[in-house]
Amino acid sequence: MDQRDRSPLHAGIVLGIQGFLVASISVNLATRAVGQCGPVELLASDPNQAQQLGAAVALADEAGVALIGAHQADLQYTGEAYVFLRDPADGSWQEQMKLVGSDAKIGDHFGSVVAVTPDATTLLITAGNQGPTGTVYVFERRGSVWLEQAQLTPPDNPPPPLAFGRGLAISEDGRIAAIGARKDTDGGNWAGAVYVFVREPRTSRWEFEVKLIVSDAAEDATFGRSVDLSADGNILVGGASHDDGAGNAAGAAYVFVRDPKTSQWTEQIKLTASDAEPIALFGFSVAVSADGETILVGASNDDEQAVGAGAAYVFVRDGKSWSEQAKLTAFDGSFVDQFGSSVALSADGDRAVIGALHATAGLGAAYFFTRTGSTWTQKSKFGVCDGQSLDLFGERVDISADGQTALVGSRWRDVNFINQGAAYVYDLDAASCADITGDGQVGIDDLLWLLGSWGPCTWPYVCPADLNGDCVIGVVDLLILLGSWG
Repeated sequence: MDQRDRSPLHAGIVLGIQGFLVASISVNLATRAVGQCGPVELLASDPNQAQQLGAAVALADEAGVALIGAHQADLQYTGEAYVFLRDPADGSWQEQMKLVGSDAKIGDHFGSVVAVTPDATTLLITAGNQGPTGTVYVFERRGSVWLEQAQLTPPDNPPPPLAFGRGLAISEDGRIAAIGARKDTDGGNWAGAVYVFVREPRTSRWEFEVKLIVSDAAEDATFGRSVDLSADGNILVGGASHDDGAGNAAGAAYVFVRDPKTSQWTEQIKLTASDAEPIALFGFSVAVSADGETILVGASNDDEQAVGAGAAYVFVRDGKSWSEQAKLTAFDGSFVDQFGSSVALSADGDRAVIGALHATAGLGAAYFFTRTGSTWTQKSKFGVCDGQSLDLFGERVDISADGQTALVGSRWRDVNFINQGAAYVYDLDAASCADITGDGQVGIDDLLWLLGSWGPCTWPYVCPADLNGDCVIGVVDLLILLGSWG
């Protein structure tokens, strides 16, 4: 039944116990935010079976742009990427254009990884199977369209398979690109590497700068599985999820620093979890704040809560030294959730979105955390309430630089076709979301709607009264609404 058609319970039921609930708000709202608004579902205009839209996602909030990869589009695995634009007037999203490589061919998997500058002037798109090692395509904005400007490939012609472009990042000004190659063999079989390219400002030509290999490179460490850059491009974080230094596949992440005067790169530190354990896969995903002061590292197979439940670790910098600030886990972490399979940080490092692609009994989920001082708090969990097992919701996530918007991919979601895929936009600053009816205030009408919607949420893929995004309308949502009254 449509949630809007349900008969609401009488408000007096709640008003009679409101005093008790309000007394509890100060406790409950310390760990719960006002929740989510949305989501807005983004779909390709030309969907097809196994398209897998949402295989990669990136947000350019300054420009109101979402870049979404569909690496198996057209049933021949050529791959595509879609650009969506947000209308500043009403916040709606529309597909602007579809991107493909100029030399596209069957099996390229174009769109398997994407990155974008905050102003959306430069896009990076990986075609993981293009050529013997993979290719990263550079697109530049020209008015309302994006045109292919360059193709980046490893200059040293390493032996395949390389997984070139599996990790991908670009500096804020679009001048420095970091490209992971987790199967590179220079430091040992699948030890991994990261290639750095720099764009010459006068000619806009991309030049290879350096190939980074860690000082303790070891076989099967897969350095470069994940990579991120600070805004100026001078701090690079690369994940090595199968590094054995702290235990078999416990994982690690490495920090490199670039001297902007000499363009020389130096390995600064190797990060590992304080409670490292075998097969935790620390470094499966990484993110760094714009100023390079905060690093978030996913350990998607951490076992603290349950086998494979996953975790993410926060590190902060003091001069040249780094220290672990927090270990983040989902409040409902369970068996093989793989929390930490993807991570994203706002520009100031105070907001994080963390994906758990098998959470909620296999549906997948994403979790929103905020930092106040040095304390991290989980604010909400969000997902697609009519999802199915193995939708892979949360396998890829991104957050806007201002920390107000999240973008989540769900590449195996069945919409009109099997594994068509989708991406979802969430409002993370959702104090207004308690205004369910949209009349400008939180009051009795919103309360009646919430009570009339009580229980599991299935309409149609989100319920307006599901304020904390857990797909159940219950006591927590009621507390959020009452705490936002007025």
